[in-house]
Amino acid sequence: MKKLLQFLVFLTVLSLPFYIFRFKIGPIPSTFLEILVYLTFLVALVGGFLKNIRSRGAVIWGGLFVLAGLIGVFVDPDKMRALGLWKAYFLDGYLFFLVILSLKREVFEKIAGFLFGCGALTAIIALIAFLTGLKTNDGRLLDLNRLSPNYLAMFLSPILMIGIVKIKEKIVAKQSFWWWGAGCLIILFALYLTGSRGAIVAVGAGLLVLLYSFLANSKYKKISGWITLLLAVAFLAGTAWFFRPDFTDHARKATSSNVRYYIWVTSLEMIQKNPIWGVGLSNYQDYFKNLTYDRVNYPEYIAPEALTAHNLYLQLYLTIGVIGLVAFLVLVILSFFWQINDLGASVAFVAILAYGLVDTPFFRNDLSLLFWLLLALIYLSLLDDTSYWQAGEKNVAKA
Repeated sequence: MKKLLQFLVFLTVLSLPFYIFRFKIGPIPSTFLEILVYLTFLVALVGGFLKNIRSRGAVIWGGLFVLAGLIGVFVDPDKMRALGLWKAYFLDGYLFFLVILSLKREVFEKIAGFLFGCGALTAIIALIAFLTGLKTNDGRLLDLNRLSPNYLAMFLSPILMIGIVKIKEKIVAKQSFWWWGAGCLIILFALYLTGSRGAIVAVGAGLLVLLYSFLANSKYKKISGWITLLLAVAFLAGTAWFFRPDFTDHARKATSSNVRYYIWVTSLEMIQKNPIWGVGLSNYQDYFKNLTYDRVNYPEYIAPEALTAHNLYLQLYLTIGVIGLVAFLVLVILSFFWQINDLGASVAFVAILAYGLVDTPFFRNDLSLLFWLLLALIYLSLLDDTSYWQAGEKNVAKA
């Protein structure tokens, strides 16, 4: 049973992009990836593996985040559509989160390997499609669902960071890293072809955490925090400049930075009108269109691009309310409160959070499952630290 569970976990991780294979079970829509998640959870439940979960705090706060997601269902005018999104982004991910929390530290390396292999495979398939002519009108690389280069970048950026950390570890251990190196080059090339500026932000943030880890274990240990803080401030300032709007006559309507700016401003207006519960899990763009239908340039240029708020934190606030946003922030903060034990997962997770400043790297089947997976790995790594304090009591975990 243990080997079967591990096989299903590895297969699920490798199959993250294959949510694109959709079908219906009776009237209920589902995906290949979702069936794998349910099967994996069922094996973990029947086999009694869920009893191995030691991180009570992760289970509780993760569960609260999922329950908060139901707020977005109840508020949404189209409750069936919202329920489908809740199932895909919250419930499925949380079930897989619980499965990963039930595993032992010994499978970390294999999970990282399969996740990296998934990223490399996704990049290769996207590149092959690119060579056959499947690209955006401006020549950018598309995701496997052929929707947007940014979706591909949101998926590959954190996985690239895992590869970079593994290369560092292999070099220190004086081991071969050709597999990780080759995969990183492929993923990096794919990211370049997406033309995503958000990927630069995500990778830059991940590299900052990696730099901090290096400085904290060097002769600069005492000032490592200050150095990293100064670089982080410079990084945030650079990001703000990178995404600054251009209000000159020739760019007033068309640039992506301008569109993002107006989407952010309008999102803040939507929050003012719906400060507690938000507008509903699937209702963001509909509400946006109704609010701005009579405004100059909005129906033609801005509203069609407002599928999301182009900011993870604004999107969470507007779709699942202030309670959902707080639950999300607590879940994330607790995962980093004590120390970084799993550098690869932590750096990748920071890349997701940084990408969230300019886009929504959670609100898609593969992205949400990637979020839950990395979060579970971080919480598991904390249990190998005997100083970890969880759910109000000291717990000395055996490695």
